[in-house]
Amino acid sequence: MMVLREILTARRLKQLWYLPLLATAMGLMMLRILAMARVLDVAGFGTYSAGLLVSGTFCMLGCLGLQSMLQRDMPVMLMRHRSRAALVLLLQCLLVALACAAVGVLSGSFVVSVAGLPSVAVTVGIVHGLSQQAFLLVTVESRSRGEPLRYAFQNFWRAASILVTSLVVADLTGSAVMALLAEAAVSIALSHATLGRIVRETRVPFAGIVAVSLRRLGQIRWRTALVLLLVSVVGFLHVNADRWAAAEALAPDRFALYAFAAIVLTVAQSVQSMINASVYPMLSRRCATAGPRVAFRLCAALSIATLAGGLVLAIPGLVAAGHAIDWWFPDYRASTGLLTLFFSIAVLRVSDFWSSFLMISGHEIRLLVLDGLVLTIGVAVWMLYLSGYRSQHSDLAIYGMLAVLLASGHYLCSAAMAWRILHRSHAASTALPNY
Repeated sequence: MMVLREILTARRLKQLWYLPLLATAMGLMMLRILAMARVLDVAGFGTYSAGLLVSGTFCMLGCLGLQSMLQRDMPVMLMRHRSRAALVLLLQCLLVALACAAVGVLSGSFVVSVAGLPSVAVTVGIVHGLSQQAFLLVTVESRSRGEPLRYAFQNFWRAASILVTSLVVADLTGSAVMALLAEAAVSIALSHATLGRIVRETRVPFAGIVAVSLRRLGQIRWRTALVLLLVSVVGFLHVNADRWAAAEALAPDRFALYAFAAIVLTVAQSVQSMINASVYPMLSRRCATAGPRVAFRLCAALSIATLAGGLVLAIPGLVAAGHAIDWWFPDYRASTGLLTLFFSIAVLRVSDFWSSFLMISGHEIRLLVLDGLVLTIGVAVWMLYLSGYRSQHSDLAIYGMLAVLLASGHYLCSAAMAWRILHRSHAASTALPNY
């Protein structure tokens, strides 16, 4: 027993290395965006940012909700030794993503412009989104097995490869579109290698498992998947509605300024994803083994601790970001007025684990309704405010205000809903029968 305890302790200590390694990977991905702002001109960086926006949008839509289902169900499947069923679900996600990408590329060839991008750039953005989604799907397996260190290595090698490849291509060609295409090629190659490893470890013929995946597409719980898709769509709009509005309304050079300041939000999302890479499977396992009340306590502790830590770090981060723009990115000085707004949003987004708890505990429909209401009311309040005070704000700050409304509304309302649901379920379970 003592030896077993020592082995487990050593394993846990080793797994803790995933945090600095994954943070390095996320840092490299952020560094590549900053480097693009230096290598490309302002308009080119605007095109690159708009391409990433199209990519992120497809990455959210491309699996029709199956990615959220995979993230929720795969940890439980593997815990119950149903590795083949988990592989089938993974392949079904990839097949659906490929089909959606084909439809997107075909549709993109008929559009004139999306987010200020011509049809060719839109197509490349969709392919880039498919490559991102494929990588996210195949790395769900390492997270679901409770191996965050392996997941961190997967992200590190991808980040390092993308950083080098995209910067070389951008420097040689001066083209944002070619840089996006190079990034997509790297992600697809790494996803292919990771999927091959998963198939070999499962010890099933690849052709056979693909045939089973295709045959069972009709057996997928599509109603649940579509609900999860709607949750993802509404959640995506909470995070990116301001950027889509800015991309459609602003000229490329003005959007480049907004997108540059919004790197703060991208960093926040990456940090939240890094933390949630372990928190989501952990909450899922805790909810399955100990019940939602224990999972809620863990979620609340993490959210409050992260919110407090984010507030402490935001002030020096804000000062450092302002000086960094003055020294190294003088072409983007006009974006510094957005930093206070974006740092406030960043703190809220990093500390938001309430949505994960609501989805894991089976309340995705309530989360969908809540987020839809917050989105609708937030946009309505924003438009009403601007109808009377537009002239008092810059064109950049207008969209930053929308982001603040949506971020604060989502955080407060999802936390309140999680507490209310748990309070009601506890009251119902402890109520005595009335004879």
